[in-house]
Amino acid sequence: MSQPADYRDPRSLRSRERIIRALRAELRAGRSLTIAAVTGEAKVTRQTFYNNFDSLEEAGWFALLEDFNTLLVDDIQTRWSGASPDFVGLASLRKIVELLRAESSLSLLANGYRDEAGLTGLAAVMLSEIRRFRAEFGDPASPLAQEEDLYTATGLCGLLTVAATGDASSTSIARAAYALLPEWMRQPRL
Repeated sequence: MSQPADYRDPRSLRSRERIIRALRAELRAGRSLTIAAVTGEAKVTRQTFYNNFDSLEEAGWFALLEDFNTLLVDDIQTRWSGASPDFVGLASLRKIVELLRAESSLSLLANGYRDEAGLTGLAAVMLSEIRRFRAEFGDPASPLAQEEDLYTATGLCGLLTVAATGDASSTSIARAAYALLPEWMRQPRL
């Protein structure tokens, strides 16, 4: 992933936000997606785009990651407020299915991105979020943590990618996805 010269620089953050907003607008409008179209909509230069992202797929991946980050923050706050882990887990997975359905063009674009390990966009997003969840509620020092997280991320990615395009209810898909989760995710330590 590209990193601006200073990732925390407010100007760079604003440019990145404008690019993501423009990308979303172009996808929702169903227009031909090109870097020229996105930079024109964002009112930034092509160089600004490339200072922030290597490709449209990477920009889509970043946008999808932002969406998942928002869902994870809500999930964590709800868990800390004392809600039932089963209720929160199923609700979060249902929201993910609904997000993937609502943002199907963004999900398809993001899946064209491959991270450093070769994971496709959604699998890389899932792995990132699972690692954040593990840091909050799991045992990061577990000897099998990395393998378990990768297995969970790819399993969820496969199920959610197929299910999000089907006719099954988001609740039934969430239940199937919940069954894939390891015990520490279903009953996290608080």
